[in-house]
Amino acid sequence: MVDYRINLARTATSTPEQRRKFYNGMILYLAACAAGLVYVAYSASLNVLEAYRENRQRRFLEKSVTDVSEFSKTFYRNPDKAYQELQQYSADMALLKAALAERTHFLPVMKQLFTNFPKDVAIENLDASSAQHSIVFGLVGPSKSVKDLQTTWKQNAELNGLVESIRQVTGEVRVVAGEPVYFVKFECVLKK
Repeated sequence: MVDYRINLARTATSTPEQRRKFYNGMILYLAACAAGLVYVAYSASLNVLEAYRENRQRRFLEKSVTDVSEFSKTFYRNPDKAYQELQQYSADMALLKAALAERTHFLPVMKQLFTNFPKDVAIENLDASSAQHSIVFGLVGPSKSVKDLQTTWKQNAELNGLVESIRQVTGEVRVVAGEPVYFVKFECVLKK
């Protein structure tokens, strides 16, 4: 025997129109969640691809540096030590660059001095002094050829940009094998 019959769900039952609205709302909610999941998956895949590319590029650079230099793979495991070594190398390179800048560069000057050199003129001796920034050399040849060479030097703009002066120190005429030969000593002072 049943004393009470109470139907509590009788008033909780929704109408077909309410159920349709609820169903459509759930479909929209699920569609929005699915779109959100697709966007998150797309972003994650881009990040993974970018990380993969960067890792591949890092490995390529490490291999390139290892192949060219004496650095081993342990060099990359301790980046602080590696940066300290690179800073030391950089400081050494700066000192080397400063030392090279202070050097006297004779080769460009000598190239300009002895380019288009007459066939009948010879160099007797050549002394280069980096302390005095000068080149002292002697020439032997006919007087006309030596004077033509001096004229060529005066007209050479590139040579004049490298030297302060080219002056004749000594000059004398000697007879060699019955012909007069001009012995001249020049001093070329380089610009500092």
